[in-house]
Amino acid sequence: MLQYLLSSRLIQTGLVFCVLSVSGSFLYSGHVKRTTDKELAQHQRFLEGLPIQNEIRTAADTRDTSEVDVSETQTLLFTDASQDANATEVSPSDDVAFDDLADAFLPDDVVLEEEPLEDVPVSPYGFGPYPEVPVGFSEHLMPVWTMSEDEKERLAGRLVDFELMSRVLIKLWNQGDRDFVGVLRRDNDGKVYPTYPNTMYVSEWSEMDTKYGIVRYPSACFGAARIPPIFPYVMKHGRVPEDVKFID
Repeated sequence: MLQYLLSSRLIQTGLVFCVLSVSGSFLYSGHVKRTTDKELAQHQRFLEGLPIQNEIRTAADTRDTSEVDVSETQTLLFTDASQDANATEVSPSDDVAFDDLADAFLPDDVVLEEEPLEDVPVSPYGFGPYPEVPVGFSEHLMPVWTMSEDEKERLAGRLVDFELMSRVLIKLWNQGDRDFVGVLRRDNDGKVYPTYPNTMYVSEWSEMDTKYGIVRYPSACFGAARIPPIFPYVMKHGRVPEDVKFID
């Protein structure tokens, strides 16, 4: 019967197929193993060539595996380095490495530690921070923001005007102009005018026919100067007062 089975063409073909399949599997398995070992060896040589791998391996070889006392470590964190002659110094390269990492991974607009902003008094009327009061600034021209609450109450409704006038005088003072005796703000134009001795601002000019001829005189003016009634004075003298400065 065995002889009959071995002589059968179908059985012979099946045996040959089985032998070839098993042999092919062994050959393919060996090929895969050799290829995998070769690739792993290449990756290992590549990793060994990297500086960070060498540093990790060196650190692992030199690491102290002894137990550390937690309480002693915390004490060292708060100990002055000048009191411990054996204290470990941090290499400057560590700081450089940290700065490089911060520059690489942090956006440009990120600040590691922001300095606290100074508490600067600011105008409630939108004019920004109050200017510093110059040394020697007259007390009777005291800025409104330095006044007491009682003094501010007496100026209720005009605090904006007085703040602007104070700012104008401080600016003039810092520019070297310190001859003013006061300041005013006109409601009709909203402008601020520093006042000076013997000086008047002219808001309107007129002409007068006198025995001396046609004379141009200020028909409307304001300021700190004391002047006689303009119309009679011009009619009598044919000119404006010479000791008063008139500014358009």
